Amino acid sequence: MTQPPATGKKKAAKSKKAAKKTAKKTAKKTAKKTAKKTAKKTAKKTAKKTAKKTVKKPVPPRPELKSEVLTVERRVEARIENHINGRIVTRNNNRGMACNIRDLSEHGARIKFLGTYEGPRLFTLITEHNKRYNCAVAWTLNSLVGVKFI
Repeated sequence: MTQPPATGKKKAAKSKKAAKKTAKKTAKKTAKKTAKKTAKKTAKKTAKKTAKKTVKKPVPPRPELKSEVLTVERRVEARIENHINGRIVTRNNNRGMACNIRDLSEHGARIKFLGTYEGPRLFTLITEHNKRYNCAVAWTLNSLVGVKFI
């Protein structure tokens, strides 16, 4: 036997149930899609943050090393490093100005003064061992003075 055809109320009830099922399915699908999208977005954000944290910034060069890198050694003979006390004497100044001889070579020396050197270009350098050298200033750099023996 065949069933009698459904009445209008039954058809409406069945269509309501079907509509509810499809609405639930679409809601689940959209919820899954939005969850995936938000998960991707947060993963990208955290990746960017960690990438920013791990990138090391370049270290600027230290100023005290710049002068060492740029200097070129032009001496023919070797300098002998020592720290001998001395003084410079000019014709007019009998007492002299105290200094420290940092290094010495056959043809010149590097001398350090307490302050910026603003003395004469020609003078006599006297060491603590009473050795005398007639000198001409070759270069100055604040309290350091390079001299050549004449």
